[in-house]
Amino acid sequence: MKELQEQGYQVAIVSSGAINRGRKHAPKSIACQNSTTERQALSTLGQPHLMQDWQEAFGADHSIAQELIQINGAADHTFGQVLDTNLENGVVTIINYNDARNPLESEEDRMQADNDRLTMQVAKMMRPAHVMFLTGVDCVRNCHGQDIATIDLTDRIRLEEGAAEDQPMGTGGMVSKVQHGLSIVDELGCVVSISNSQTFHARELLKGHALATYILPPTQNTESH
Repeated sequence: MKELQEQGYQVAIVSSGAINRGRKHAPKSIACQNSTTERQALSTLGQPHLMQDWQEAFGADHSIAQELIQINGAADHTFGQVLDTNLENGVVTIINYNDARNPLESEEDRMQADNDRLTMQVAKMMRPAHVMFLTGVDCVRNCHGQDIATIDLTDRIRLEEGAAEDQPMGTGGMVSKVQHGLSIVDELGCVVSISNSQTFHARELLKGHALATYILPPTQNTESH
């Protein structure tokens, strides 16, 4: 991602991890607690360290910004204006929900706060050429364990996790990434890739040469985006 930003691409990253990062720096009295309020407190402890991690990853010569939003806040006009200003000026923007202000007490709240959903919301506002979902495996696999290189809007993918038209959308996981990716492609006509966060190479993904699953609009192939 650093290389893309240095080449003039506008880069926005949806990133979680503040709560887990906070556990490493919290007093023992709350470090292992999981109540709503304690998790919110942990997120406030973790946010500065998470941003420090991103600054170190890109280097001191890169400008890194953070935008924290409320649930469903991606449609907020001010959020979009700030994001556009940062991107137009070469600032890498790290985006996540404001856990300290979002109670996440209900299942509906947790569904809305899912990073895949936020990525979809931000993508529909930015209208990017390419959206990259990063996960813990190389690509999407079918129920037989076979790699799926491409998906298009006519596909009906059934995974071992149970992706089916009549099943509610899950939070996280490969099913969620495929479903949100299809929604992005359907509305924006861009390319979505799903690949391994530990081994991905952004430039190769843009060329369509990386090991990944590409969700494509009807008239596009992996080497034309």
